[in-house]
Amino acid sequence: MFKSNLPWYARLFVSGFTESYDSYFLWGDIEEIFEHKKESNGILKAHLWLIIQLIKSIPPLIIDNILWSISMFRNYLKVAYRNIIRNKVYSFINITGLSIGLVCCILIYMFVDYELSFDKHHSNYDNIYRVVSQSNYGGEIAYDAGAPFPLANALRNDMPGLKSVTHIYYLDEIQAKVNNEAFIEKNILFADTSFLKIFDYEFLIGNKASIMSKNSSAVLTETTAKKYFGNKSPLGEILLIDNQLKYEVTGIIKDPPQNTSLPFNILLPFNSITEELIGLDLDRWNVSSSNSNVFVLLAGHTKVDLFSPKFEEMKRKYLPEKKWDKEFFELQPLSAMHYNSNYHTFIYAISMETIYIFLAIGLAILVIAGVNYVNLSTAQAVKRAKEVGMRKVLGAYRKQLIKQFIGETTIYTTLAFLLAILLAELCVGYVNDFLDNGASLSLLNSPSIILPLMFIYIASILLAGFYPSIVLSAFTPAKAFKKGINKKTGTKGFSLRNGLVVFQFAVSQVLIISTFVVSTQMDYFKNKELGFRKNEVISVSLPERDYNKNLSFANSLKSMPSVENVTMALGTPTSDNLVDTRFTRPGITIDSIPVQIKAADENYADVFDLKLVAGRFLNKHVEGDTLKKWVVNESLIRKAGFDNPQDAVGEYIDVSRHRGEIIGVVKDFHPFSLHEEIMPLVFTNKFQRFFATVSVKYNSGRTNNLNKGKSDSFQPEYSVYNTSATKQTLDAIEAKWKEFFPAYSFSHEFFDEYLRRLYETEDRLFTIIKVFTLLAVFIGCLGLLGLISFTVVQKTKEIGIRKVLGASSGSIVLIITREFLRNGVIACLLGWPIAFYFMNDWLQSFAYRVELSWWMFLSAGIIGLAIILFSVSFQSIKAALSNPINSIRYE
Repeated sequence: MFKSNLPWYARLFVSGFTESYDSYFLWGDIEEIFEHKKESNGILKAHLWLIIQLIKSIPPLIIDNILWSISMFRNYLKVAYRNIIRNKVYSFINITGLSIGLVCCILIYMFVDYELSFDKHHSNYDNIYRVVSQSNYGGEIAYDAGAPFPLANALRNDMPGLKSVTHIYYLDEIQAKVNNEAFIEKNILFADTSFLKIFDYEFLIGNKASIMSKNSSAVLTETTAKKYFGNKSPLGEILLIDNQLKYEVTGIIKDPPQNTSLPFNILLPFNSITEELIGLDLDRWNVSSSNSNVFVLLAGHTKVDLFSPKFEEMKRKYLPEKKWDKEFFELQPLSAMHYNSNYHTFIYAISMETIYIFLAIGLAILVIAGVNYVNLSTAQAVKRAKEVGMRKVLGAYRKQLIKQFIGETTIYTTLAFLLAILLAELCVGYVNDFLDNGASLSLLNSPSIILPLMFIYIASILLAGFYPSIVLSAFTPAKAFKKGINKKTGTKGFSLRNGLVVFQFAVSQVLIISTFVVSTQMDYFKNKELGFRKNEVISVSLPERDYNKNLSFANSLKSMPSVENVTMALGTPTSDNLVDTRFTRPGITIDSIPVQIKAADENYADVFDLKLVAGRFLNKHVEGDTLKKWVVNESLIRKAGFDNPQDAVGEYIDVSRHRGEIIGVVKDFHPFSLHEEIMPLVFTNKFQRFFATVSVKYNSGRTNNLNKGKSDSFQPEYSVYNTSATKQTLDAIEAKWKEFFPAYSFSHEFFDEYLRRLYETEDRLFTIIKVFTLLAVFIGCLGLLGLISFTVVQKTKEIGIRKVLGASSGSIVLIITREFLRNGVIACLLGWPIAFYFMNDWLQSFAYRVELSWWMFLSAGIIGLAIILFSVSFQSIKAALSNPINSIRYE
């Protein structure tokens, strides 16, 4: 700001439109006249005159600034174009590195934005909560989202502070029949009349207020209605569910969005649920299912903590005294439902840690790309020094030079950004197909992404252009023309540039180590022995609860030539169809311990190859036998305080209200995700009414075994579904099905396919993380290659002189290489502790995990240093072998 006696508002106005030097000449006369008018006409008239003059000057000043800006912008374009043409390699590296970095950032943002958008389409999103519970028996904390069936009414009666309460029950799959045509329909939701008051859905046909008032009403989604009825109106049509329940279609809603935690295709009244349909008692507090959830709506700004005392009162009113200090109800926000895997969800859950990993990788990639630009721009400072000096001699201000270099960066970034948008739109379809999570990510069809894109664009310009513009504009003309700055622009100059190289490679080390850890953990998941047979097993869900009929069906399957054995049970070893309860050991003072009951027949151990470590498995159930026999797993033996499995055989334990004898102990197997510890488990054949599946162990006729010795690992041997023996077995099972259950559609599931899907989403996410990590390392390599190339060019004459003075090619290569290797070693020492901290914390979320090993860090270091050596050696050897005469002939 120029020195003047003008009032503050005039000085501020002047400084906003003109440079200080110009202001001195343009506004000097104004200042003299203003002082004269103050003396002759008074202060008030002088200020009035000055304000009028300032207002009159606004249009010409604006026009002048616009014309000047256009002229300078054209100049910046010309200079930037000439620099791109003159420095093709560096321009290619800058634009390519920035565009790849921006593509990664855009794709990561779209993915994270989708995952964070779950359930936000509900207008009451912030005030909807799910009632969940925790139990603590003997220090064992268990999480349960399943709600006892009387809970919803108890909340309505005992908690008047709740604005609304709804109870839902979810069925994964069931048969729906329309006009005698049967469909296997997934995602069936039973809900009471309050459901549509809490959650928002767009009705295409029907009255939202009364649509669920009848116990025989059915609401279909738009897609389901078209599947059943085509283009004709479905209103009044009859829907037969599970050959038991009839419903009249009374409404059609728009398909729920993919980013919902409550996906459904058919909405049915909650009061129409029968015990026969779901196999559970509907009026008992001690019976619950993970498919039964209760949601509540709170009034705005209501504090959740206010309900804790009310939950305590309700618990003491309805639960037995022994549970008062062991079980606790709490409210889980709808906003946390998609991100908390402790509680059951109806779709996949993704942890916030995984989202943070994606955000960190996106930021790291953007920073690495920006660092590349900064390093290459400052490395070329010597070439631009004379240009800067000449511009300053001709009257350019530093602020103008900063604008110039920021403008050039803007042009580079714009080119990279346009290329990135094109590549992102081309790639997003492949990302959708790979994720297979229902998301339809699209760059052009997502208006909400415009603002974040602008933020990324501006952040990229500032990140890549601010520091180089400050450095390049700081050269003084005298030093620039005397080449005095050469001493400061070699590889030892610009200490910040070296620091950025170290930072860049430290980030790369963290990403490489993280990739090793993630890959090792996922390989551990895939190859870990689960403790049961998974190949050549077909599971079929039983449509009826008639034990004798189901037994006849199972026995008929045994007669098939390719079938080795058949079992009926509540589910496969990995099924979540279990009864959760607790057990105690008579005469031993231990707290009751959570245990899971798996109802199974005598063939279960043979079909799934469960390994007995003591005693025997279950015998065939004899009708009228009242003695209870338990087969337990090793985890239960340890919890019960037995020294070894043999000591437990013949002893008694109380499971819920039933005392029974332990007759056998099976080796621990993993019934659920390897994220969770193995829980105590009890097998019994006493509850045949719970038998819900038939599993068939068959011979596919394979003559090869790619994973011999690992038949019970997660890793599939190879697909056998298309072998002729497998097809014949399936056809024979279906024929028997039609004989016993002609009213139901046949469906089946290969057991190993089910296991593969357990980790499919997680495996895909970490595959994407690995791809982004490789891209980040690649961008870093591009920048390193460009920086090394420029360094070698800078040292060309030094190399020539050293060779003339007798230096060997090896010593010259060492001179060029050692500084980059030193930076690489420093980057390893900085990156390794950071990687150890975050990866060790990430591994703690797995009950079964690999240990961080020295080879992961050493391998990452070797890879990083190898990249440096490879990049440096090519250029340095080329320079060392060049003719020194060509290097120094201009001196």
